[in-house]
Amino acid sequence: MIRKLLLILLVALPASARVTVPEGALKGWNVVLITLDATNPKRIATYGGNPAVMPYLDSLAKQSLVMEHAYCTTGSTAPSHATMMTGVLPHRHRVFYNGLPLAPKVWWLPEELQKRGYVTAASTIAFFMGKAYDFDRGWNTFVAATTEQTPIGSNAGARKLFSEPLASLANRKGPFFAWVHLKGGHAPLVPIDKKHLSLFAPNASGDKLPAKYDEELANATERRDVEQKWLKYYDANLHEADVQLKALLDSFRAAGLTKNTLFVILADHGESFDHGILDEHWPSPWESTLRIPMLFYAETPGMPKGRINDRLVMTTDLTPTLLYLLGIKDGPQESDGQNIFGANARQTFNAASASSIAYEDFEVQALKLSSDTSDSAKSTMNKLRFDAGELERTGIFYWAYVKRMPDGHIYKLVHFGSSKKRALAGGPGAVQLYDIGADPAEVRDLVSEQRTIASSLLREARTNLPLFGRLGAVEGMTTANPAAMTQGLDKEAIEKLKALGYLH
Repeated sequence: MIRKLLLILLVALPASARVTVPEGALKGWNVVLITLDATNPKRIATYGGNPAVMPYLDSLAKQSLVMEHAYCTTGSTAPSHATMMTGVLPHRHRVFYNGLPLAPKVWWLPEELQKRGYVTAASTIAFFMGKAYDFDRGWNTFVAATTEQTPIGSNAGARKLFSEPLASLANRKGPFFAWVHLKGGHAPLVPIDKKHLSLFAPNASGDKLPAKYDEELANATERRDVEQKWLKYYDANLHEADVQLKALLDSFRAAGLTKNTLFVILADHGESFDHGILDEHWPSPWESTLRIPMLFYAETPGMPKGRINDRLVMTTDLTPTLLYLLGIKDGPQESDGQNIFGANARQTFNAASASSIAYEDFEVQALKLSSDTSDSAKSTMNKLRFDAGELERTGIFYWAYVKRMPDGHIYKLVHFGSSKKRALAGGPGAVQLYDIGADPAEVRDLVSEQRTIASSLLREARTNLPLFGRLGAVEGMTTANPAAMTQGLDKEAIEKLKALGYLH
């Protein structure tokens, strides 16, 4: 019966069909996780972009199950990867930003698969996901770029980093789990081989980017002009990633490692060259940063082909989905994700910048200390005040709440603020509302037109994220009055913090 069901699912799926896969359908299979750093799906033809950018990925997508509306929970590399392989949000795995280690006792997918007899092998181009940060847990073979190598300048270099882990799988016994971290479209964008750049900018230099504009003086026309020039270099880097993705898949084929193997290809986050933001890798709440490509590809029958567009998918959902497919029931005790193939389709998700996540943690720590008058508590509070002051001075804050409506409309509510002077749509601190489907570039703020929807989403956002948009609350940490930390937080918000695991 299961075999017949899978054969039916292998045909192209109608756009509106719900995709179902039996639990344990891939029991005993191998899994290869390929993460493309800083890859914006809007540049790729599979998601409506340019067919010249990643033609090989597009060819795989036609033979894959593609997640139409996949998102990361934060636009930073280490937190996003930690979320993928734990199934929990940063307040549980404690990687708020690049440079923090995994929490010591957090459930970790490679470790759990290794315990179940999987041979595990991985490489990462980021030193801050190396051994010193506990990302090596559970890997039989693990290679991370050194601080001197980071950032690796090309996807070719990133692929070569996986040579040793790949070789370690040759004589294994039992299934394997592998992770390959490619550069994708991440900085540096130069130098870039002319064979890639010439596809998008035939006469441009492959050694030097167009000069940055002065953000204080440049007008909108100048900004758009520079933005378009930078995007050509970004597309060239994605094309180089595409060539190396093909070489990587070919190496698995040559080693005889594609039978009964599920390849999950996704980005850790996107990249913003829009809304007046031309700094590489700058945090933002826009679709170009938060939306990611995600596809499930297999050369052995067992996975349906088509697109899932009746639900939202988060990076938190990867671990519970893989466990479901592999027939492993003993997952993490606490999870913020859900099985993509479950009956309950995800219709909402939350995202936050690294600064916002750290800010929330400061808030939680201060709330715990607000009634403690001991000397040690006062000392800790003073440290929190200092850290909060630094964060206020340098942080880029955003929260985003996204909801898919019953009619298919996807709305995004954003609260965005920064102490830095930036050309931000709506201005720092503005609460904004966008209809992502009708306005994918997010240029038309609907707050004034859709007040009822905006108010409803704000209430929902604060139910899920009690600190949504409450930037002023951090001021309590920089005063001499610890009790000021509770200002602006009602009892319901504090109870929600407890329910989410922030307070105990």
